[in-house]
Amino acid sequence: MKSFKEIYKKMNISNNFIFILFIVALILSVALLTKTIVSENNCEDVSSPKLCELHTIDKVKLISSDGNVENVKLPIKKDSHHSYTYDFIVKEDVHYTEQCINVNIYYATFIIRHGDEIIYEQESLDDMELSHMKASFNIIDVPKNLIGEKLEIEFKSSVSNIGNIMIPSILIGTRNQILSYYFYKDLINILSAIILFITAIFISVVGIFFMKIGKTSKNLFIVVLFSIIMSLYSIFQSWLVIYYIGDSSIVYFIKYTALILTPLPLFLLFLNIFHENDYNDWRVKSFELFIIAIFINLIVQWSLTLTGVSEFLLMEKISLAILAISSIYIVISVLSLNKNRLKNKKYLVISILPLLFLVIVAIVVYYKTYDVPMLSLIILSVAFFMIVHFILAMKRYVFEYNLAIEDDFYSQLAYFDNLTKLSNRNHFEEDIKNIINKEVVFNNIYLIMLDVNNFKKINDNYGHKVGDEYLKAAGRILNNIENKYEELKIYRYGGDEFIVLAYNKNKIQIDDIINDINCSSTQKIIPECGYGLEFAIGYSVCTDQRVFDIDAIKEEADKNMYNDKILKKEAKQ
Repeated sequence: MKSFKEIYKKMNISNNFIFILFIVALILSVALLTKTIVSENNCEDVSSPKLCELHTIDKVKLISSDGNVENVKLPIKKDSHHSYTYDFIVKEDVHYTEQCINVNIYYATFIIRHGDEIIYEQESLDDMELSHMKASFNIIDVPKNLIGEKLEIEFKSSVSNIGNIMIPSILIGTRNQILSYYFYKDLINILSAIILFITAIFISVVGIFFMKIGKTSKNLFIVVLFSIIMSLYSIFQSWLVIYYIGDSSIVYFIKYTALILTPLPLFLLFLNIFHENDYNDWRVKSFELFIIAIFINLIVQWSLTLTGVSEFLLMEKISLAILAISSIYIVISVLSLNKNRLKNKKYLVISILPLLFLVIVAIVVYYKTYDVPMLSLIILSVAFFMIVHFILAMKRYVFEYNLAIEDDFYSQLAYFDNLTKLSNRNHFEEDIKNIINKEVVFNNIYLIMLDVNNFKKINDNYGHKVGDEYLKAAGRILNNIENKYEELKIYRYGGDEFIVLAYNKNKIQIDDIINDINCSSTQKIIPECGYGLEFAIGYSVCTDQRVFDIDAIKEEADKNMYNDKILKKEAKQ
């Protein structure tokens, strides 16, 4: 029987984690879509039993101001140059005496009448003012004496040249029932958008951490930007949010700015991916043109709206067209990429396809109804998109981290001495080359040479193992000295020889360094060994980098070290 470890390796779960996430997201999406469809057509599926007592007026005889009469199912788009009227009855409810009418409209006004009597008239608005270019959530109390009576509601566009006006269905019930209905209806969307926003902030914090440790995090920040844009648009698309905070000018600007900028992060993300993989073909040029077009569209729409020449709403078709064309173009561009040249192509395709498919479907439905369908699915697909790219960023970070460790390991082998833990001769010669090339600049430089006295006798009499212990002890002393002083580096030059390079020091400081080395020497490293650890030390100085000659100053330091060795030897006799 195969072990769990063998099965795990065979499944290769770690490398296919994103694909597993995609399958899970697909299953959840299908389940959520099914539930949404069933919930919209079957009142019994709504969480709160009170919601089933709401009555929807959606099949009516619609009369236009030009005399045309037709039976329609609401909501429906009609020509904005006419006004439209239909009749309805607020039926009596044995459980509740209070009855209200809920009317949600986009960029239109309405009047409710009983015969010639006006029951409710929305505030009259002057055409082409920014303040009324909005959606409106209305709950109107029905007078008790009119319950059971035939009422008439008339809609007309509040904006000229809008093209179409949306004639909505209406809900009838108590105020609490209506608010509860929208609470349950929008709760998933609002919570999903808030969670998406918080997750985006968390990932941005991770991106900042990547920057702190010197890693690239551009893709992460682009994904975060996209998620924030989508979450803001989703939140301000909710009727419940409109009811409580109102569709103010700020909400109006945020919502349409988010709509205009939606494709921008996707183009930036894939443009960056193309650059990382050395692509410089038609995709790169066309993506750059799309980015320019998005910014031009944003500037033009803001300018025309602020100056009152036009409105975001009147230019909405342009924004939707750019978004739809962008979505299709991105899919084509990504699918046409060569998988041998582009790393993680399949993950990029898996991450973007569900999102762009849902966005295109939403645009088509929105154009017909002014409503964004499957908003929770779109948010879910954005979250999935963000998670995939977060995993790819983490995967890349882990790869770069392991590569850095590997490079550091080989660097240690190439430039550091394993026995003494000091820089080695290769490192010394590299640093000297940098000094000669003026990559390292100094006012003066002291070169101090050291070797271990009696080291040959220690090796000959007690063996190389004991000699290595003396070198390790010398390494510990010199490492402490290197850590104590700034602008000072110590190398094991070879055998028992060491070199110190001390930058921008004076004679007193050099004497202190040499004194610290002498004082740190111990009498005996190995008790049974007859020799203590002692250094012979000599130094030389170069005060002008222009005439720096490593051979000359090393020769002078070596001569002074030899003299010191003789003096210390004579002092013991």
